[in-house]
Amino acid sequence: MARIQLRKRERNRSEAKIMLKISREMFAAAKRESTISTRVAVVLAQNAIIRVCDALCVNELGYYIQGQSHNDAVEVLKKLRDGKKLAMTLSNALSDKTTVGYDIAAVSETRLTKVFRACENLINEADFRIGKPK
Repeated sequence: MARIQLRKRERNRSEAKIMLKISREMFAAAKRESTISTRVAVVLAQNAIIRVCDALCVNELGYYIQGQSHNDAVEVLKKLRDGKKLAMTLSNALSDKTTVGYDIAAVSETRLTKVFRACENLINEADFRIGKPK
């Protein structure tokens, strides 16, 4: 099967702030949902993580990558200041994204806690680098 070409999405710093704001909104929704469904909360938090990583890339590089594999985003994050640490956080948080989204196995509270912690850490880093959204 042919691999779909990566697309570079150019954005500016003001758009990075909007992306960060959206990430915060998704994370807030994940927190609300966590009392009802760990699965839905993890999926929301994982999507918030993707968006905040996109915002970090836009802030420093002027673009983010859109493609089939989150491994591509991991590689782009490595280009940022302290990028290896950010990339590892993203990779760990998304390691079970397909399983969480499509499998019927239960999602543990432990996994929820780990993904929430990763999301919070990445949002805090983005707040520091980009500035807290209004």
